[in-house]
Amino acid sequence: MKTTANANNEKLKLADDYLRQGNIRSAKSAFLDELKEEVSSYYKEKVEKLNDESPSPIYLAHYTDAETIYSILDDYKKDNPSYLRLYEASSLNDPDEGKHMRKKLKEILGTNHRGSEGAIDYTDFFICSFVSSDHDSKIGDRLRYWQSYGKDGLGCSIRISLKDRKGFIPISYGEETDINNLEPYLQPYLEWKEKLLEQYKNEDQTNFTTEIYKALAQLMFSYKSHHYKHEEEFRYIKTPNSSKEIEYHFKSEGPYLKGPYLRKYILEDNLEAKKILTGSMIYIGPRVPKKKSFCRKLEQLAKSKGLEVTFRCSEVRYRKVW
Repeated sequence: MKTTANANNEKLKLADDYLRQGNIRSAKSAFLDELKEEVSSYYKEKVEKLNDESPSPIYLAHYTDAETIYSILDDYKKDNPSYLRLYEASSLNDPDEGKHMRKKLKEILGTNHRGSEGAIDYTDFFICSFVSSDHDSKIGDRLRYWQSYGKDGLGCSIRISLKDRKGFIPISYGEETDINNLEPYLQPYLEWKEKLLEQYKNEDQTNFTTEIYKALAQLMFSYKSHHYKHEEEFRYIKTPNSSKEIEYHFKSEGPYLKGPYLRKYILEDNLEAKKILTGSMIYIGPRVPKKKSFCRKLEQLAKSKGLEVTFRCSEVRYRKVW
């Protein structure tokens, strides 16, 4: 992240100008734009450092259900491409997801203003996750991930070889984070926020506090429990600019819900099917019925769409015993 010299940057100057004019809405908007840019710059620098330190490609794998893989291939058209989707964060598997960072942000932002306690709605954040390895080319066919994310062996995985990690957020685990160094970087923004609250004491700041949390979404969901450290996870993390970006996927049954429900998702250009699938390998889960036949059908489908993908049946010996 940049230093506290940001207090004098153009965006906060613009926010100050609007504030002096009494244009609160534009002042808040300018403030939030710069805060989001600050977070994005922080992760851009972090990823660039990773690229410099480890120039060799890393392997990422996204485990999902077989229906999703089939749909991505079947729906693909050059003039109307399909995507790997970012789903709402409420369905993440770590029950402490976001809580460590949220606690720290509460300390930094303060909880004395209405709205800061109940500001986080996990359905406001959308994520696509990948496990990673810098050496294991078969990370797309590992028992622990079939059990955790591959629909208990009935799903599929996409393994990609990634040299440039641009856009992907590397996850940190437990206390091995720079989270305690966060406050100095946010100090200019905290000072500006206090200036706003001081000048407009009677205005309800609930929505503004919520928007600040949203602006820090990438930070919020970049830390997980140490129990998941083996995953070496990378993520795409987004908040929609408007409700028009949100789409819905019908599911007959979910991992935590019995019965049909609608699952919210958004799309991201860098997760467009051809970008992700070209040169990738798709593994068919070890418990998929007639997996060799299913593998051949997917291979034919991808070829008919002009997608350069390799397909493999899982080599994991897996029998469900409960």
